[in-house]
Amino acid sequence: MNDLTEASILEWGRFKAEAVNRSLDHDVQPLKQWFDDTQGKLTPHLTAVRALSAMADRFQPVLLVVDDHAFGQKLVEKLMEEELYELVFADSGTQALNILRKRQPDLILMDLDMPGMNGLETLRRIKATPQWATIAVMMVTGQSGKEMVVDCLKAGAVDFVVKPLDRETFLKKVARFVVA
Repeated sequence: MNDLTEASILEWGRFKAEAVNRSLDHDVQPLKQWFDDTQGKLTPHLTAVRALSAMADRFQPVLLVVDDHAFGQKLVEKLMEEELYELVFADSGTQALNILRKRQPDLILMDLDMPGMNGLETLRRIKATPQWATIAVMMVTGQSGKEMVVDCLKAGAVDFVVKPLDRETFLKKVARFVVA
């Protein structure tokens, strides 16, 4: 009798579980259908968003750093080491123009005091060349005379930063002109 009772209890439990599962399946069916429909509609959009996100992760804005002193270049490199920028360096205005013939940066960080063609003359040449005229140029220099600042801004510089550089201020100014 004990085996019969145990078997009956097990059978009754199985029967109740099947009844509950059938009821749940029936009650949840509209929700499952809605979820499947929504997932089907969203899948192409989610795929596109994932692809764009992956592309954005690979994109690094390019900054052209024009400074004739290795120390100035290393300083900018150190300030930017945690940022997602690709840095390209030029030792002179002439070298900067040669680099621009090959690739277009998102922002140029330009020193003023350089032998040969100084930063102001380089800036003027960049702004006078139609394919480069829209590139933002930020002057980064030890000179802070009012006349020099005004001359650079009139020539097309978007900003003027005086050395020594404060990291936080410098990075905020760079970020204003670069979409990262």
